[in-house]
Amino acid sequence: MDLSNRKTPSSGHSTQGRPSDEFKKPNNSQGENDIVNKVNISAALGFLPNHTFSINFKGMGNLHRVSRVAVTSKEPGVVGNGFDLGIKALIVLLFLGNVAYQFAAYFTGLISSEFYMVLGSKDKHGFNIVLGKSIGYTLLTGGLLTFNNFMLGMIQAKSRMGLTRYTHDRYIKPKAFYDLILRKNVDNPDQRITQDIDKLSASYMNVFSIIVIYPVVVIYYTVRTWLITGYIGPVSIYAYFIIGVIVSNLLIPMLASKVYYQERCEGYFRNHHVYTRDNSEEISFYGGEKKVKSEADRSLSSLFKRQKAVAIFTVPIYMAYQFFSYFGASLTYALVGIPLFTGMFDHLTEPGELSSMISKSSFISMYLIYAFTTILSAARDLAYLVGYSVRISQLWDELETINEDATNDWVQESPEGIVEVYNLSVESPTESTLISDLSFSVLPFNNLLITGPNGCGKTSLIRTMKGLWKPTSGTVKLPYKDGKMDVLFLPQRAQLVYGSLRDQVTYPETENESNSRFADGGDYNQNVRIINILKEVGLSHLLKPEYHLSFIDKNDFSLNYNIETSPESVLDIRHSTPTWEEILSPGEQQKLCIARVLYLNPKYAILDESTSSLNPQAESQLYNALIRQGITLISISHRESVYKFHKNCIRFDSTGRYDYSEIAN
Repeated sequence: MDLSNRKTPSSGHSTQGRPSDEFKKPNNSQGENDIVNKVNISAALGFLPNHTFSINFKGMGNLHRVSRVAVTSKEPGVVGNGFDLGIKALIVLLFLGNVAYQFAAYFTGLISSEFYMVLGSKDKHGFNIVLGKSIGYTLLTGGLLTFNNFMLGMIQAKSRMGLTRYTHDRYIKPKAFYDLILRKNVDNPDQRITQDIDKLSASYMNVFSIIVIYPVVVIYYTVRTWLITGYIGPVSIYAYFIIGVIVSNLLIPMLASKVYYQERCEGYFRNHHVYTRDNSEEISFYGGEKKVKSEADRSLSSLFKRQKAVAIFTVPIYMAYQFFSYFGASLTYALVGIPLFTGMFDHLTEPGELSSMISKSSFISMYLIYAFTTILSAARDLAYLVGYSVRISQLWDELETINEDATNDWVQESPEGIVEVYNLSVESPTESTLISDLSFSVLPFNNLLITGPNGCGKTSLIRTMKGLWKPTSGTVKLPYKDGKMDVLFLPQRAQLVYGSLRDQVTYPETENESNSRFADGGDYNQNVRIINILKEVGLSHLLKPEYHLSFIDKNDFSLNYNIETSPESVLDIRHSTPTWEEILSPGEQQKLCIARVLYLNPKYAILDESTSSLNPQAESQLYNALIRQGITLISISHRESVYKFHKNCIRFDSTGRYDYSEIAN
């Protein structure tokens, strides 16, 4: 593991070591065939669990798969257009830039020997020429390093774009991310998407270019070293690095699993603080600060143990790395001493010739050592890249499995255009019966109320009707319109989105879908519609520009703050999701969700406790608005005040049985 900066002999260019190879526990989905080495670390540290960790050294297939997706991506922003080159063109330029750098580095490295020559002979004219060449080579080398770094930055950005969009296409789709989180077969998918893809994109092409170019560099400098020192020079350097590789391979597995578990604990620790942020008000109401702090400290302690383990097992690796790094200089001069003390340089009699030859010989030997160091470092970086690619591939494989199994054939289109449920039985994930042999139908304008004790399966019913949960038996038939389900499900928790007031009302419609809805009248008709709906649900105060001023973060340039006096301009004031949650009370959030139903105007709307935070007067106002618009409602509620808005009622008990009756209003 490269735990320090490293520098080339001539350029001073440095790169940092990178964290986290990937290791798999037994019974991983990729199977025992991927396991080629097992390292038992249970006895190493007392606080680690007693497991045998399987280190995957056959992950090159995963790396090839991920790299191919990045390079062949056709996503917007990745494909070249004009001077905005695509990844393949950038790779070619990076390769040419690295080749050019090797030539520049060679001539830059030899310039010292020329200085020794002109200084030793006191040649002022020659000194000025060499000085000019030195400045030119330095500028060229620096320019090439800058160019290569720019190419790597562009490849990183485009690769991350391509890989992330590829993942989004499989992750953010119906049922996919819901099932992924529900199954829990892949830990921290957010970390894999936001961090692992970025880390892989940052260095994979640089590693590949080194692996392609530097073997040629090694061959060239091996020949040059042989010509100066004889066979003993290259043999000594090769033996030096073979020993280094053996030592590294013996030491690195000691650290490898510790790094994996540190990365895992980092994800859990971050998730805990995200939870604390998202539930700050609830925690404060409960007075749960001590409990939350206790859990946070426990997560931190676990992370601390992993970091301490990494620090402990880093000591021998770092010691070996530093020894081999600094011993290289001594070895270089030892090799130069061979031709010097065997008389091979005795013919150099002019002033400065011997110093020049020593400088030239030491540079060539040192650059051969540096080339080996670079390859060895790239090999270690390659191991990290394999780790990232394994984590990314695991996510892709799980998403592919989910998407292949994502059939919800129990949900069908109703020929009559109504909601129908036949012989539906549903179990919880723990296989306890929630609903048993349920059948009902909801005709237009015959609103249905579903009630019963907590945990009896009310929300499970609508999950099954939406196709999120698979029933043990039965079918659901729903009305469709233009190939899409003409039923809007309103979950129990009000969802606010990142964006404008318009975005809150039109969600989940895309901009194109909204435009097609008002194709004849354009934005004006949409604005009028949204404004009228907001007034109807009692949110007219959100149309006042001054209401938003105190919530505006003018440093966030991703948001739109072009505030004018008209309500239409207020519709496009954008806020982040946390800001919307801060602006709106729970009751206002529920009103905004009802506004979505009125805007989208589905044939049926299924409301799960969607007015629980409202007073009876506001609740009555919203139900009357929905009924006036002709939307047939299926409501889940415990409140007596909503009975009058429904014609029929299904009352569940805690055993999965139910009673269907007509409501006498």
